[in-house]
Amino acid sequence: MRAITKEPLFFLFGVFVALSYFAWLFMNWGSYSHGGTPTGRIFIDTVLVLSVFLGLKVIRSPFSLLVRVGSAIAVLPLALFAVAFLVDAIRFIVAQYQAV
Repeated sequence: MRAITKEPLFFLFGVFVALSYFAWLFMNWGSYSHGGTPTGRIFIDTVLVLSVFLGLKVIRSPFSLLVRVGSAIAVLPLALFAVAFLVDAIRFIVAQYQAV
């Protein structure tokens, strides 16, 4: 399987990071306490995971050091947020099973 070339990889990374931050900061789709839906949660989680994956690809690619450090700075909060979403989802599922 061929690797993604540098320009489309960086473009996709920028689009997904911008979409991730926009969905994370300005949308209530994934928050159940504010009227969010499971579909919104799946969308936000999918975009977060793709952003983190593409960020890791940019970090490992032969870009300049400045670009790689910038992508690491942009991806670190998204990765932590994705882990927090996973923990929250597990707590939600456990709470549903304990209520039965």
